[in-house]
Amino acid sequence: MKPLGILIVGCCLIVGVPESFAQSASSKGRDVKSTKAKSEDVAAGKVLFDAKCGVCHSADSKERRIGPGLKGVRDGKLPSGRNAIHDVILEQLNVGGRGLLITVNGFGMPIFKDLLTDKEKERIIAYVMSL
Repeated sequence: MKPLGILIVGCCLIVGVPESFAQSASSKGRDVKSTKAKSEDVAAGKVLFDAKCGVCHSADSKERRIGPGLKGVRDGKLPSGRNAIHDVILEQLNVGGRGLLITVNGFGMPIFKDLLTDKEKERIIAYVMSL
């Protein structure tokens, strides 16, 4: 009976390892905050994004408006090629166009550091990371 129990536990471990490995591999390049966004934060972030960011950035495509489209960010990369993680997006919100070498007609992204509250930034980040 004991060898059967060990065999069952061993099979469970073998079956569970690839799944947990796949989960850790798929979350590579993402931080803990990004995967635990509350749905109400994402919904509130969409409203804020539409009002503050949607003029320049498309949420529904990768098409460039004034700034790049952000569809597909949840796959782990920003259009700039940087990792789509909480701290990188927060930095971009806080430093605006100064965080990039590329500008559009001499203008970069606005600096939202003092234009948005910390909670608003968190909600926008939650939404952007869901795209």
